[in-house]
Amino acid sequence: MKASREHPPQRPLFVVATQTVEVGANLDFDALVTEAAALDALRQRFGRLDRLGRRHAQHLPSQAVVVIRGDHTKTSEIDPIYGSALAATWAFLVSLGKAKSKKKGETQSVTVDFGVNALDQAITKQEIDINAMVAPARDAPVLFPAHLNAWVQTDPMPEPDPDVAPFLHGVADRPADVQMVWRADLPENADQWGRIVALMPPRTREAMAVPLSEVRAWLRGTSTGAVADVEGVSQAPFDRSERASRRVLRWRGKDDAQSVGAEDLRPGDTIVVPAIYGGADAFGWTPGTHDPVPDIAEACLLDAIATTPAHAVRRPLVRWRLHPVLMPDMDEAFKADVTARLKHALNTVQSGAVDATERRRLALELLDVIAGAHSGAEQVAVLALREAKKSLRVTLYPDDCGLLVSTPASPDLVKALEKAGRSEPDETEVEEPEADGPSVFPGGQSVTLDEHTKAVGAQARAFAEKAGLDTPFTEALALAGRWHDAGKADPRFQAWLYASEITALAANAKGKGGLLAKSGAHPSDWPSPEPFGYPKGARHEFVSVRLFEEAGLAIGEAGDLARLLIGTHHGHGRAFPPVVDDSSPVCVRVAVDGKTVEACSSHGLHRLDANWIDLFWRLVRRYGWWGLAYLEALLITADRTVSAREQRPAATAPDTEEPAEP
Repeated sequence: MKASREHPPQRPLFVVATQTVEVGANLDFDALVTEAAALDALRQRFGRLDRLGRRHAQHLPSQAVVVIRGDHTKTSEIDPIYGSALAATWAFLVSLGKAKSKKKGETQSVTVDFGVNALDQAITKQEIDINAMVAPARDAPVLFPAHLNAWVQTDPMPEPDPDVAPFLHGVADRPADVQMVWRADLPENADQWGRIVALMPPRTREAMAVPLSEVRAWLRGTSTGAVADVEGVSQAPFDRSERASRRVLRWRGKDDAQSVGAEDLRPGDTIVVPAIYGGADAFGWTPGTHDPVPDIAEACLLDAIATTPAHAVRRPLVRWRLHPVLMPDMDEAFKADVTARLKHALNTVQSGAVDATERRRLALELLDVIAGAHSGAEQVAVLALREAKKSLRVTLYPDDCGLLVSTPASPDLVKALEKAGRSEPDETEVEEPEADGPSVFPGGQSVTLDEHTKAVGAQARAFAEKAGLDTPFTEALALAGRWHDAGKADPRFQAWLYASEITALAANAKGKGGLLAKSGAHPSDWPSPEPFGYPKGARHEFVSVRLFEEAGLAIGEAGDLARLLIGTHHGHGRAFPPVVDDSSPVCVRVAVDGKTVEACSSHGLHRLDANWIDLFWRLVRRYGWWGLAYLEALLITADRTVSAREQRPAATAPDTEEPAEP
């Protein structure tokens, strides 16, 4: 179906779809049969017919048929989507073509040229009010600066946080949806849910959109299941019941995952619920069912891996959960054997008397056993994990009830997934992979701080120049790129990257050549930062800001902008930097372009008298809500582009490489 496909289908393919194919899908069909719709909707559908003009170039027809209910040809006000525009469009189309003679009992047919130019000429010639043939538009609320001031604050999120949907789609007759994900490995104790789900973060592919009011009612046991899969149909009113609600996990990333009740849900939320809650079957939302909902996290992850484009910064890790409720369904003897092996592995790992090598051995034994119980892409993934060996990371569940195994996705795995039936890279929906430690490269390739920041500075400058920005902006972006990771010179951060305080001290003694930006440690050996004294939740970019200031560069327009870009390049500090308790601060020293500067790791930028908030709002006023976000995007993209380039295997990377084109 994809318009850019290289080869035609090997057999006829019939696609039955709703009006969702009208927009946002790069699809190409040879023929079309469609229900009548408003003129704007029909033109969108016809845009999927011979989309690239290949059939036309070969003088092949691309025919379409538009059909309509007989009672809608004269009046269609009762249609819930298109209203009177349906009948008006039909009358217009009939007036364009010459009706073929028909015999008694036959359906009348009219031929219309639906080409863009032909249809435009017909509309102009007949002097028709096209508004009568367009689907009714919802009224949108007035957008005030206060809305934009709230939306520009992304960390922390402001309260209240205005819903953006009415401004994009108009005020709907139905409430906004929430995205629901079902997981089988959630225990009764909801306190552990966030940490468990973080092991296998939810993805768009495994989520079901359900109206917020319906979810609230379902959690309180008052759902009627009256949900229409059509926009414009009014839904049940907001449930203000005082009945107790079941708990769900509201997922806003691993750092903001909370167990909440129905009253705490908001439009657009992603929620994760225990599979034993029921609520869905093979056909979709079914609130009356109490049968456990299948957990499809691994299957959706494999789809995401296979369809992530090659030019993406990184693919998601291959993850597999070894948990009693997620074992493959086989005969009783097999189930008993796997359960016993898993219990033994869990008891051994829980004892704390085993190292990473022994953990891997236990996990590999389990993978060997279950590999034959899977097929297709799932078997491919299990076999890839089994072959990973030293790069395999084994993580104990927070509640000690399971193991997560993970490894980087190799090119061979991606090819194998495609052969197993996973689709080609999808240009229309690419999921951003969950970050798995941006300062660790699973391939075992370390990068020095000086190399990385020089490359990001050059890449940011190249992006700015290609974008046609004036010199002050170009200089600010180049400066921000050069200094954005300077805070990683913190001795504790370096000890974390080296996984050894002694090694880090020896490397630091070498000067800038010994400081790391990215570690080459294997994921299985990657430690937590806290044992090295690095405070939980600390952000190196704000120490980078202080070092930049100490270098005397935070002056003038370019200095102000560079300072803010350095602090926000990981998305924090818009408008408040996170508060971190650095109870044992250290001196951070770094040399950049021949200038050695030092600053205290306890940067204090979260304090109200630090003027960070004033800087943020001053630059928002100076460059505008969108302008500042655009400049931030240039630096973030430069950082990600360089990081992706640094992750390439040394054998395939060129000796010298120019900055990438924007």
